[in-house]
Amino acid sequence: MFSNHASEDEMMRLSEVAAMLRSAAPELVEALASRYRILSLLQDHQPIGRRNLSTQLGLTERVARKEALILKEQGLVDFSLEGMYLTKKGYEIYELLKRYFQNRSGLIELAQLLEKKLGIRKVILAPAQDSQDEAAAQKELGKVAAHYLKKVIQSDSVIGITGGTTVQSVIDNFKHEKEYYPNAMILPARGGVGNRAEYQANTLVERFANSLGCQYKLLFTPDILSRDTISSLKNEPEIRELMSLIEKITVLLFGVGDALTMANRRGLNQEEIGIIKSRGAVAEAFGHYFNREGEIVYEISTIGITLERFRAIQNPVAVAGGLGKKDAIVSVCKLHSGLILVTDETVARAILNDAK
Repeated sequence: MFSNHASEDEMMRLSEVAAMLRSAAPELVEALASRYRILSLLQDHQPIGRRNLSTQLGLTERVARKEALILKEQGLVDFSLEGMYLTKKGYEIYELLKRYFQNRSGLIELAQLLEKKLGIRKVILAPAQDSQDEAAAQKELGKVAAHYLKKVIQSDSVIGITGGTTVQSVIDNFKHEKEYYPNAMILPARGGVGNRAEYQANTLVERFANSLGCQYKLLFTPDILSRDTISSLKNEPEIRELMSLIEKITVLLFGVGDALTMANRRGLNQEEIGIIKSRGAVAEAFGHYFNREGEIVYEISTIGITLERFRAIQNPVAVAGGLGKKDAIVSVCKLHSGLILVTDETVARAILNDAK
């Protein structure tokens, strides 16, 4: 029996079995791939009815019904009034098959090469998507990142998150979470940025906490403040308590910002933006602007997690995709050797092909 976290030996055995089947019974390999697609669809959209299943996979309803019954007989799925959903065994088999098919497509090897080049702890790759469909690519990134987070969040975790559309896409994948963490705590790692309430850290903290059934705190200040204002705010009991909790963050989920995009979003003036440009800034994180080598080229006064605290966090998870963020990703990876990077296959190949 293969475990949920399959070892390399187990994967080798599975690959050997699959190679034998391809030679002796290729139709069984096709069936394996077809059923993996069904399990994958359920993982993303469960519960789902058979009619919807057949439409999304391009199957007739008769074939979809037959496949669903086979999976139910094997204990991989079950049915409810709302539709079909994965059982615990089904989820374990889905994870094993996902790893196998990723290995076949070269994603695991690609991730390992990128880990070595960037000098970080772990890279997790989302498969390449249609380059014109940014929403689909971001959704896939969110799904992959959420899967990793579900492995590292513990009953007593202190989780920090930043705002933004990428972090929102991760949290969207916890909507139907069935495991709760009443003793965990979720915090905004930074103050508010921009005017879109749905992407603010506070909004996402509350949504995430509701999905996980855990405690949370909010930070009702903008991100950029004068040093005097920050110093004064830190004397307020609520802010002091929050800053104390930020020092205890064990899991940090954050997006990676392109320097100029973030400078404009944070309302920096033209003189400051000119300085950032002239100094070759490519990334922004935690109140600092960095060049491609990860060197600080500009700093602003912000409230929330500090760069020093970030470098001490046990599980920092950066989520970013798209070729436009390639240099920003490279830069941020130089800040913490223990970083877990979730990005896409296209970015990974571009970084590996970059001679710089």
